[in-house]
Amino acid sequence: MEHTVPLIIRQVCLACNDLERTSGMFRAVFGIEHAYSDPDMGQLGVRNEVLALGTDYLELISPVDEHAPASRFLKRQGEGGYMVICQVDSLASQTKIRQRGADLGIRTVLDRNHRDANYLQWHPSDLGGTMLDTAFDHRAEFTGRWDPAGGAPGEYSTNRLPLRLVKVGITCLDPRATAQTWAAITLGEVALDSTQRPFLHLDNTDLYFLPPDDRFSQPRLSRIHVASSETARILDNARNLGLDVYGSRFALCGVEFTVSGD
Repeated sequence: MEHTVPLIIRQVCLACNDLERTSGMFRAVFGIEHAYSDPDMGQLGVRNEVLALGTDYLELISPVDEHAPASRFLKRQGEGGYMVICQVDSLASQTKIRQRGADLGIRTVLDRNHRDANYLQWHPSDLGGTMLDTAFDHRAEFTGRWDPAGGAPGEYSTNRLPLRLVKVGITCLDPRATAQTWAAITLGEVALDSTQRPFLHLDNTDLYFLPPDDRFSQPRLSRIHVASSETARILDNARNLGLDVYGSRFALCGVEFTVSGD
């Protein structure tokens, strides 16, 4: 099912305790040489690094203020997936989403324009436990410049290995109800895969809603699937870093990563 407004997952955000160490691990595993840090993130009580996954991005945040929401998240759940950041195609589409969220009674935690982008972040407690940002970059380039990540792909980050974000998984207590809420606010429809798991099909990525299990017992962004033609090299990098690799999967910063050729 397609969304009635163009929408992609442009960035996924993970919370960590040690920004330098965690960023170094991601660079080593995925072959990322450089990163962008937003100098204004201190206003939100965190530091960040933004790493390129092809034309999409992985953001790492670490709190510098013990009262920041990210600090409370880490104390409560430990390191892991913190937020899904979607890009909408236009200010008109974002306005529709803002109105839909208001109609549904979903609270915002941030609604502001900053450096050529409009950020519209929704409260995780109203979305099954994971924060959602439906942002609009005024250049409206789905594969080009993305100001929340500092610029164009390759301008601040260079990948030695080809990468593409293909699936994101969210653990939640009631997958079908949570999927319906996310579909409603993003103006989309819920579909079911061959195993009856609910998901939303976005223009670049599928967003899955999964029940708790032995690995992920609390609601959070829990799984990220990346496609690369250099799968074997990425998995070897993970092993060399001392990570436990099982099949095509490994855990890093509290998230299970799957790497495949498609």
